[in-house]
Amino acid sequence: MVHDDAEALLANHGQVLADSVLEAVDEVVERLVALGAFYQGSEEVTRTEFQRFVANFEPIPGIGGVGFMPIVDAADLEAFEAQVAETIPGYTVFELDDDGVRVPVRSRRHYMPVLWFEPGDAFDHPHGFDSGSEPRRRAALAQAQITREAAATPFLRLISEQEPDGFLVYWPVIDPDTDQVVGFTLAPMDLSGLLDGQLPSALSEQLAWEIEDLTTAPPSRETTQDQRWTTILDVAGRRWDLTVTPTESSRFVSDASGPIVVLLAGLAASLLAATGAYLYRRRAETQQELDKLRDLGRAKDQFLASVSHELRTPLTGVLGFAELLRDNPARLSDAERKTMIANVADEANDLASIIDDLLVAARSELDLLAITRVPVSLRAQAAQVLEACDKNAGLIVEFVGDEDWRVLGDPSRVRQIIRNLITNADRYGGDSIRIRPAVETGDDMVGIEVADNGPGLPAEEWERIFEPYYRAHNDPTQPAALGIGLSVSRHLARLMGGDLSYRHEDGWSIFRLSLPTVAETGLAEEVQTHEPVRAASL
Repeated sequence: MVHDDAEALLANHGQVLADSVLEAVDEVVERLVALGAFYQGSEEVTRTEFQRFVANFEPIPGIGGVGFMPIVDAADLEAFEAQVAETIPGYTVFELDDDGVRVPVRSRRHYMPVLWFEPGDAFDHPHGFDSGSEPRRRAALAQAQITREAAATPFLRLISEQEPDGFLVYWPVIDPDTDQVVGFTLAPMDLSGLLDGQLPSALSEQLAWEIEDLTTAPPSRETTQDQRWTTILDVAGRRWDLTVTPTESSRFVSDASGPIVVLLAGLAASLLAATGAYLYRRRAETQQELDKLRDLGRAKDQFLASVSHELRTPLTGVLGFAELLRDNPARLSDAERKTMIANVADEANDLASIIDDLLVAARSELDLLAITRVPVSLRAQAAQVLEACDKNAGLIVEFVGDEDWRVLGDPSRVRQIIRNLITNADRYGGDSIRIRPAVETGDDMVGIEVADNGPGLPAEEWERIFEPYYRAHNDPTQPAALGIGLSVSRHLARLMGGDLSYRHEDGWSIFRLSLPTVAETGLAEEVQTHEPVRAASL
């Protein structure tokens, strides 16, 4: 029985150690993903911006820091070094010889030098080290570039370290415009520090651990110790064999005897089981957070690509017609000139609409958006939007009903919401779009509906379509949308004291904008006393 208790206790401690290692690596990958998304959302990241971003990271046992490496073509290397040297004096790209001495980098087609790294004085200042110069690092970088997932190196000697017990984890950074990998975020880790940091000092005297990388070779070590616990860990594309054994004086040795040993084993097993359960839950939560970061990163990639597309399309029309009007005035008839001018105006109006949504999103993130609340005629605002829409070829929208509602809101923001709803219906809905006054939604709330006879959405997406960057439609025949129109519209509606909702009934997809109603007797007073409303974050 004592033997069984000792084995169970060893297994419990081993599992806790294994779960702790996986959790630590997951947290490292989570940070690399976040740092990668930071680069994808910025045209350029300065050293100060990098330092401020990574300063928010909490310490993890064994992690030596975080950094970023761009992919630099050989033709651009000299200019790259000169540019970075303005921030880091003396910056040059280097590699290590067989003795670990820094030497000038050899000629290659591409380089992957460390650009920024924090803490900057770690590993004897790694800035400029070309990771592509070392085969094991280069293989892991190639894996990350191909799989577009985290990739770890085999165990190796880190810069300025004496023992080959370190490894690096890489995460690819993708350019949203070209969909190409343009760099990597990285984190060097010390295996001894990682594992020792997971064990209390009292236990570290009782247990010994060993890890062997089985990714490319079968186990090579031989052990004569009967009592041991082993498991396989999948770590960023590699397979590790973790073995935990008791030391000679450990209470986990099976020939220990006596009721105190049994009691201690039982108590420790219960404690370790509870700790293991906590670590399992924490690892699951970390994985969920990592998945959310990945989804957000992919969504923002698509968003940035869509911004480029959405702005370029109308801008191309504006530039094209403007150049024709400028270069060929005598060869154009009056009718042609009027048509071109009308097209320029329509394309410019589309640009203004896109920029309106982008400004609302940006100002909301910075808590700088303000709206006004005045009496507004919903029918009049919808009529203004329709007047502009009627100029677009092929867009047929009808107003149903004669009712008009007076609401409290910001006229320009009401028009922005209605315009977004019509654009959404035109892009993804059916061939019939109707604007109609909504029935009362409450004692003090009325609204207007934009409906189309297109296919409806499943109920589980009725709320998700209002999330930033989310797209329920993936029609390859349609240009990619920004994915913020509905999110911005709901945000504006709620700032005005109302709401925006979706439903599908009787064959119609229906968006309802609800706003507070205004009593006619209170109009003058309301106009005089309205105040700007600051926005909460989107």
